[in-house]
Amino acid sequence: MSGHFFDTGRPTGKWVCIQCRRACKSVGVAAPRCAVCGGVLLFAGKEFHAPRQADLRQWRKVEALLQSGVVFNNRRLGEACPPQHLSQLSDFLSERLERKAGALHLSQQARAGARAKQQKRERKRNRRAIQKQQLDRLIEREARAAERAYGGS
Repeated sequence: MSGHFFDTGRPTGKWVCIQCRRACKSVGVAAPRCAVCGGVLLFAGKEFHAPRQADLRQWRKVEALLQSGVVFNNRRLGEACPPQHLSQLSDFLSERLERKAGALHLSQQARAGARAKQQKRERKRNRRAIQKQQLDRLIEREARAAERAYGGS
């Protein structure tokens, strides 16, 4: 069910308030706010497990991950696990940024390849249309020549 949308239009899963270090499951309002402190809630994903409230180092890590767009859902192929320690966070985020940039580059290459194939198909279609027009003109010329030669009636 991870990432599914229900009537609210928002993904289901856990939401986190960084200010008061709390997590809640679903939010029933359009602008998610914390029920305790009124702070903004961040979507953490279905598989998020909140650290203890007193563990400030882990909450700093959670904040950095959520602010950078990491969502704790079932990992797909190629996705790395979030770091266990705060000291590994900068390496994880830089690798994630490089992977995203690489994926963006690959998708741009794929779009360019698809665009080139489309242009090639259009050129081929245009060539066929031109060849058909030339053939039609040739047939018309041949028909007129035959009409003149045999004294059309």
